[in-house]
Amino acid sequence: MFPGQSYRCDICRNISEKDIHIYGSDNFTVYAHPIPFNNGHIVIALNRHVNVRDAGQHVFSEGHSILSKFIGLVRRIYNPHGINIIIEEDHLAFHVVPRWVGDVSFISLVHGFKVVPQLPRDVARSFKENV
Repeated sequence: MFPGQSYRCDICRNISEKDIHIYGSDNFTVYAHPIPFNNGHIVIALNRHVNVRDAGQHVFSEGHSILSKFIGLVRRIYNPHGINIIIEEDHLAFHVVPRWVGDVSFISLVHGFKVVPQLPRDVARSFKENV
């Protein structure tokens, strides 16, 4: 846990899960999301627990550079029709979620859960082979 936290941050926990790691820099870790919204769902997370409002411009600049690189990799590896970028506020992180026309499945609509056939470690392996 971090000062002022009464819970263990999911992003902090995921940063320490080495089998889903894809890439790392001094400030950021890229990992395959362990509970993905879609195949190829990755997260670019600041290596320390910092709120978006408290992160400096240099941190955002580095994060944007890594984000741009991985958007290109997602497009090359998965060939999606589009990409959603989600920014986490409490712990600065960018989710990159590939999207395809019609990617809402019947099971999701009827049963309320989503089938994601690719394991996070396989997502991590695909990116590691292309970084």
